[in-house]
Amino acid sequence: MHTELPFTLQLDDGGLRQGAIDLVIETEEGWVVIDHKSNPQPAENWLDIAAGYSGQISAYKDVIEKISDKPVIGSLIHFSVSGGLVEILGS
Repeated sequence: MHTELPFTLQLDDGGLRQGAIDLVIETEEGWVVIDHKSNPQPAENWLDIAAGYSGQISAYKDVIEKISDKPVIGSLIHFSVSGGLVEILGS
């Protein structure tokens, strides 16, 4: 388990991607990426809010897979204030 995992990745187009991933859990099958959000919205809004972060989660997936040569098998948004957890499919 890695918290606030920093990364820097040189992109194929010459750009640079850097940041920190809130929580990454390594399993035998691959990685699970969890991003914490402090959004206090009720449960009926979680799916829409989580979908808005799909690009960020996809970027994290790309970074983890590139630097580890191991697949990301799950990606989740954790709503820390309201206590929810939503899986981002297809990320």
